[in-house]
Amino acid sequence: MQGRIKEILGIPDRYRVVVLLSLGYPVKSPKRKLRKPLKKIVSYDCFFK
Repeated sequence: MQGRIKEILGIPDRYRVVVLLSLGYPVKSPKRKLRKPLKKIVSYDCFFK
């Protein structure tokens, strides 16, 4: 895949593609996901409780 991306974008062989970031808008808006309460995912003064 690295070769195809470099070909499409005109990137010379001496460079390596490290990250590829897609930008745009979705065709449909995704459903909103419910968040977990902070008390369940955050801990203070310890690794996990």
